[in-house]
Amino acid sequence: MIEVKTFVSGSLKNNSYLVYDHNFTEKSILIDPSASYSQVREYIKINGLLISDIFLTHGHFDHVIDVPLWKEKGIRVHIHKHEMPNITSYITKCFLKKRELSDIIIDDFIDDNSNYKISENINIKVIHTPGHTAGSCSFIIDNMIFSGDTLFKDSYGRTDFFDGNFSEIIKSINKLFLLSGDYIVFPGHYEKTSLIYERQNNPIRYEL
Repeated sequence: MIEVKTFVSGSLKNNSYLVYDHNFTEKSILIDPSASYSQVREYIKINGLLISDIFLTHGHFDHVIDVPLWKEKGIRVHIHKHEMPNITSYITKCFLKKRELSDIIIDDFIDDNSNYKISENINIKVIHTPGHTAGSCSFIIDNMIFSGDTLFKDSYGRTDFFDGNFSEIIKSINKLFLLSGDYIVFPGHYEKTSLIYERQNNPIRYEL
């Protein structure tokens, strides 16, 4: 059975997600490792888990700041290639330097409809959902969507960054809304929601 543990950290209340299965304890994944390294490390130690992969919804500093700490443990890091300008940006480098961390190294570039079989029960489908940033992606695992800063409860991501685009985020959220059935939505900030709820209540629906 797949389980999700949420870690909230920092002044921006970032969500980091640990996705794991007690039947395959050596194949857990971490989505958007924000400033929660100590909490995650303690949790996986207590529960006998190992992280094999990190998946990044996008490259803004508040979603990637712990990557160098996990990279020291040999964990593979996945992100869309269009996020490299954010990964290597001045602001990201400044936050890393402030914490005396090395630059972020990416192992694999993901793309729309990429599929990753992490373990017998954990399969990840990548959906490219640009708009908040050019390479923003959402991840489908079982009946869950990890939407990063694309889709929030009753809201959606900012598009006023250098690589943001309001028209693109409308298309991206519509792509999610057109998925069949319901999903639990785990966003990059704030509380979780459901796809059915957002189809009916998110203000972006007036733009579709």
